[in-house]
Amino acid sequence: MFWKLFNYISGKNDKKTKVPMTAPVSVFIEPASGPNCESTFTMAFYVPAAFQDDTPQPTESGVTIEECQSSRTCGGFSNDRVTQQERQNLFDSLAEEDKQLVNQTGPYYYAGYDPPFKLFYRRNEVWMIPQSELNLPLDAESQQHTTVAKPISSCDEKNESDN
Repeated sequence: MFWKLFNYISGKNDKKTKVPMTAPVSVFIEPASGPNCESTFTMAFYVPAAFQDDTPQPTESGVTIEECQSSRTCGGFSNDRVTQQERQNLFDSLAEEDKQLVNQTGPYYYAGYDPPFKLFYRRNEVWMIPQSELNLPLDAESQQHTTVAKPISSCDEKNESDN
């Protein structure tokens, strides 16, 4: 997933333009439905503001442009247990009518803003997606997607705990 996106920002796009790498790098996680099933992952880079109005289009198959929203911030190093707990915290913080719009156990995003060597004051986010927006095409061979995302809003919910 990473290399397809890296190729895109390195100029493998319709304008042959280099696009600066930005943070976060996000991973959309579609949890497996059973104990022996594998989850599906979609990785995304973000298009910098200078390219928002005239975004270079991908030329490699499996790379798409999408718009995304962020929802909850958390600190420290992330793992499956942490992201699942933060997803639950986000769901619990929603208004009752908003809870009806998302699947509590369905797909979600994890977004990491920091390089792996940064040890303190890390920033991560967990995002829930309205069920009406869950329509990503799947590459059946790899169970992986690659996306170049255009953010359309900033964090709504803050959690300042760190490490």
